[in-house]
Amino acid sequence: MQGGGAFLVLKEQGQLVGMGGLRPMSAERAELCKLHVHPQAQGKGYGRQLAEALLREAAARRLTTVELHVTVTQTAAVALYRKLGFVPTKQAVFETTVGGVPLSYDTLYMEKTL
Repeated sequence: MQGGGAFLVLKEQGQLVGMGGLRPMSAERAELCKLHVHPQAQGKGYGRQLAEALLREAAARRLTTVELHVTVTQTAAVALYRKLGFVPTKQAVFETTVGGVPLSYDTLYMEKTL
């Protein structure tokens, strides 16, 4: 992606309620990442608004594919991504260590062709 990625924030009455970004993966691909909506603001369509705006940005940059990963326990997010046209490409356990504590997450990898 030429020119780097993109990052959007969404505010309601001056308060940050959501954010999300596009991270360049190659000249043709980007990752939809860091998409978060504050728990008190969930269920109002903000996640969809952010995701759709980021997908429009990806299309404007003439990207062909947007990918993402999400833990399988985030059922509302998985449902949203499916409605937006993302399809699963694999499911795997993501392992990391935070503060010396090993953690693992059952993760769904998805992508959308633009």
